Amino acid sequence: MYGSYEELLRDDSVDAVYIPLPSALKKPWAIAAAQHGKHVLAEKPFTGAKEVEEIVDACRKNHVMFMDGTMFLHHPRTHEIVQAIARGDLGQVASIHSDFSFYLPKDATDIRLDKSLEPLGALGDVGWYTARLTLVATSYELPEKVFASATMYNGVIYSLNAIMLFKDGRRATFDCGFDSCVSQNVKISGPGKSLTLNDFVIPWKMEPFIFPQVTPATAVHYYTRDGSGVVETHTVEVGPRTQESRLITEFGSLALKKKADREFAGGDKWARESHATMRLLDALAESARTGVFVNIA
Repeated sequence: MYGSYEELLRDDSVDAVYIPLPSALKKPWAIAAAQHGKHVLAEKPFTGAKEVEEIVDACRKNHVMFMDGTMFLHHPRTHEIVQAIARGDLGQVASIHSDFSFYLPKDATDIRLDKSLEPLGALGDVGWYTARLTLVATSYELPEKVFASATMYNGVIYSLNAIMLFKDGRRATFDCGFDSCVSQNVKISGPGKSLTLNDFVIPWKMEPFIFPQVTPATAVHYYTRDGSGVVETHTVEVGPRTQESRLITEFGSLALKKKADREFAGGDKWARESHATMRLLDALAESARTGVFVNIA
């Protein structure tokens, strides 16, 4: 038991910390953890790409791992979808659409609707996942320009619609918000096939504690449909392990490698991916604020 965060960070027996603090409070403690030689698993989102750069820089200078807490990236189904896209199962991806929402009553005392704690509101909370899914489907290629339209509450984004335009005419869109029932759909389309799933963030049947009316399962699915209308169901057997446990296992494995070899760079991709996600969210937030397309350099 510790009496303060400082006391925990001074404990040499602690190798790593998980930082679930609100966005506005995250940076100083993430940097302090790195300076004390602790590997950093930081919950998303952050206040901006500049903040991610500063945290990652502190981690690199102190030879510790950094990873954000985006759990769906560690799910075997996500890995299979990435491989299907890379193999060209869909043809070159031409369009991506995703949505993620849940209903959050308008309550100014909720930290998710408090600009001083979570300045990006729904864009940071649920839009982080839709933005990250977009980047996963494009191998982390950022769009050339973006446009966003948002509804606001208490000075923060309550819901948002995004348009992202890539080179060669490729496009992506997403919806995110606190204004509707839970929805988490994906459609990734190419000239050959489209790929869909309806639970890309939190698998419905693997989370009976979140969705108590579902029948628990140890397998998940995604679907592809060709131009003739033929649908193929793809089943991914995952066993009892949750995506959250897989995230922790991956983080722990990389932290141990970093501890054994201070110059180990095998986990650097997680920092690059976090930074790319925040760059995209920054641009969308700017567009929502200004009402114009924003270029991403």
